[in-house]
Amino acid sequence: MAGKGRYKAKGILGSQQYGLAGDKETPQIAVDLAFPDGSSMTTFLFFSPGSAPYSFQRLTALGWKGKGPQDLANLSGIDQNEVDVEVREDEYDGKVRLKAEILTGPGRVVIEKTVDPASFAARVAALTGNTSATTPAGPVKPPF
Repeated sequence: MAGKGRYKAKGILGSQQYGLAGDKETPQIAVDLAFPDGSSMTTFLFFSPGSAPYSFQRLTALGWKGKGPQDLANLSGIDQNEVDVEVREDEYDGKVRLKAEILTGPGRVVIEKTVDPASFAARVAALTGNTSATTPAGPVKPPF
């Protein structure tokens, strides 16, 4: 691994460390990742209410067979699957460091509040004053 970029890696079984992060003492697990070139790097998995689902997805991607918090003491399997890892620069305490993140899913951003295309077109028409906007179904009427 030369630096920033996307790479393949596997978890290193037995490398895991359990701890608490920050002032809120958020539970975290650090897992070392092995890259095909022989290098390794640590990734951090956080278990706050918002981040826990993603951390479980990342463990599962590595090959972990657990089903929930009750299984976190045994991370066997994390060395089974090769995963995509994004290595990027991250600033922490005024220092720039490389950070490794296990990628799950298609790598797409998902819009939090979606709307159907007709409502979207109507809103744009209303906001821009362009009332000549049409859809395949005909002219668009604002839903508000």
